[in-house]
Order: sequence, then C-alpha cells, then structure tokens
Amino acid sequence: MSVYSVGSLLNSSKALVITPPVGASSLVAGQNGALVLLSTASTGNQITLPAASSAPGCSFKFVLATATAGGNCTIAGAASNLLCGTLIVNAAKVAMAANASTLTVVSGTATKGDHIEVVCDGTSWYCNGVGQAAGSITVA
Repeated sequence: MSVYSVGSLLNSSKALVITPPVGASSLVAGQNGALVLLSTASTGNQITLPAASSAPGCSFKFVLATATAGGNCTIAGAASNLLCGTLIVNAAKVAMAANASTLTVVSGTATKGDHIEVVCDGTSWYCNGVGQAAGSITVA
C-alpha cells in the first residue's frame, strides 16, 4: 500500500490518497480523511479500520479504482468495532445487521467508482455507500 499527499493549488491543505492495498493492511487514526483507492484485481485484499476507541472523529472514503475480476476487497472493523449505516446498491437499500463487522466490494460485480464512506464516533463506524450493480457491495 502506497501513501502520498495531493496538495491543492487553492489552499495549503492536503488530502491523503492511499493506493490500492494488496493483501491485508490496516489504517491508523493518523490517516484520518484519507481517500483509499480499492482494487479487485487480486485476492486477499482486506483493510482493517482503526479501533473505534482510538479514532473518534476519523473518516475514510473508499473508492473502487480498479474493477477487474480477481478477488474481493474487504473493509473490516477492528476487533469488536461494529459497522452501521446505509448502503444503496443497485438503487436498493442494503440492510445492515446490528452486529455487522465487514463490508465487501465484490470482484466481477462492483463497478469502477463504487464507494463507501466511514466515520467514527469513538464507539462505532458509521457507513454510507453506493454500488451500481446488484450484489456489488455486501455486508456481513
């Protein structure tokens, strides 16, 4: 996973962009606000969010940048940190169980540009996202 900053010409703020991780990787609270590019080109891609207790106020946006059949990309809550919120997939709301712990961007189904945003309150990760095709983002 590569990390680089993209500076704005209009102001001095910088956005953190994380290139598609390969294999298992973890985000840290210091990467707050990062845009995480995803890829379904290889198998075993799992990104673990920071523990909610160490990340109040943190947010991340995940965008599928490479949509090829190869392997799913999973976003997981650390330990017992739960995910809750609303996903819209193929114009329909995806129900999230009260104890959801993973979001999966599905290889061969997800479309470039499908995205998920997560925000932490120190206890849980709140999610919202959009997937174009049916079954492109799943919750477990």
